[in-house]
Amino acid sequence: MKTELSKIAQDLEQGTITEKEAQNLLLGLLCVMHRSFGMVRWHGNLHEDVACVSIEKAKEYVEKYNKLSGKESCYVDEDVWLLLNEA
Repeated sequence: MKTELSKIAQDLEQGTITEKEAQNLLLGLLCVMHRSFGMVRWHGNLHEDVACVSIEKAKEYVEKYNKLSGKESCYVDEDVWLLLNEA
């Protein structure tokens, strides 16, 4: 575990990973799920949302969905940062 911690610290210091990525890697080492999820919302439909396991996954979902639909139909609600069991 010490070598993994050193690698994360080194990558963060060199700028090859962001602070958020480092945080998620550290939590992964401790077998702890990061505390946020990504909520995808639609502009025209206020009653249908999609919860993704992370903001990154939500952004991927939005990119793919909007590309397939040919317009900006959905977006990531960046203001949602709750524990899954509190949602």
